[in-house]
Amino acid sequence: MNNKIYVAGKRNYKFRAEQNFAYLACFTDKGAKVWETNIKGSQAVSIDQMSDNTIIVSGYTDKTDGNRDLWVAAFTNTGKKKWYKNFPAKGEAVSILNIQNKNIAVVAQYQMLILSSSGSLIKTVKFKDNYKAYKAKQKNGNIFISGRYYNFKEDTKSDFWLMKTNSSGNKIFSKTYNRNSLHDIATDLIINENGNITLIGSTSQEENIFYDDIWLLEVNSKGNKIKDYLYGGDQNEKYPNVIKIDNQLIIGGSKTYTSDIFLMKVIAD
Repeated sequence: MNNKIYVAGKRNYKFRAEQNFAYLACFTDKGAKVWETNIKGSQAVSIDQMSDNTIIVSGYTDKTDGNRDLWVAAFTNTGKKKWYKNFPAKGEAVSILNIQNKNIAVVAQYQMLILSSSGSLIKTVKFKDNYKAYKAKQKNGNIFISGRYYNFKEDTKSDFWLMKTNSSGNKIFSKTYNRNSLHDIATDLIINENGNITLIGSTSQEENIFYDDIWLLEVNSKGNKIKDYLYGGDQNEKYPNVIKIDNQLIIGGSKTYTSDIFLMKVIAD
């Protein structure tokens, strides 16, 4: 992103919760703040950039009726707002993606919106009721969504879920994966240079449902399983995220019962 660091998030007022708002900030690569701006909404959750350096941001606004409105905004690289779009009751956004500098994909927990570069709604892709998205990435115009499949027939059992679509949101495949455990949730993913997809998430064992470990699963470009690894200690590692630096995976998450965070490095083979 043009040697700048852009951060989107939420600004909290401890004693004035009704005045919480989303914000976007720009920093130099040395951490010095260049500018910041407020955005109408409760929380900003994802950010990307178009080829003309336009910054696109997605988030949500909490409503008094319990629903969440999804919003998308665009800014110049100097912090000037270009446009803002609100989509009532569309839920919590999890990822925003620049699709080949033509369209914008906004993935929410239970649906995906395909927008024009000016924010106009082109298409809504709704997920089935028992599918929930946690993260999305794109490569060569294809969209990859990770999350969980909730198996209603087996009480509270959930599986990893991966869906691949084309740039228009048309499904290429949708697959689920389970390691014979109770709860599997794919909270992040990486699209590798060779076309394989690495899913990462948390998994709980049937013999101890109160403690989660980290499950890393690699599949090929068609979604077929190649290999998997299990990592964990004697505590509850949950909701991991991952970035890839050279041939290393840097994985971070939380330990639910201690409020600690964990960080681990894995050599990607």
